[in-house]
Amino acid sequence: MKVYVENKDDDTVYVKVYINGKKVDTEKVKSGDKEYMGRMKVEKGVYTVKIRWKDPDTNKIYSNSKNVNVENKDIEVTAISAISAIPTVIEVMKLK
Repeated sequence: MKVYVENKDDDTVYVKVYINGKKVDTEKVKSGDKEYMGRMKVEKGVYTVKIRWKDPDTNKIYSNSKNVNVENKDIEVTAISAISAIPTVIEVMKLK
């Protein structure tokens, strides 16, 4: 599983990625950048993917999480976008 993060905020943010409550990565993501984070081999099953970041404008910590059902090993990328105070979107895509 890889977590894809796109920073649509106007500030650089430090993003923490958690899979099933375990922190697997922390990256600095510049405004407008896209990063692959949280690479982790997983078996079939349901996983909770969570990201956390602090927005320098509001000085608040935000997070978003979603349960992802991995049904086969082809599904390995979880996309999380829109890093800002607005809600984020998490999608599952097939890795080719």
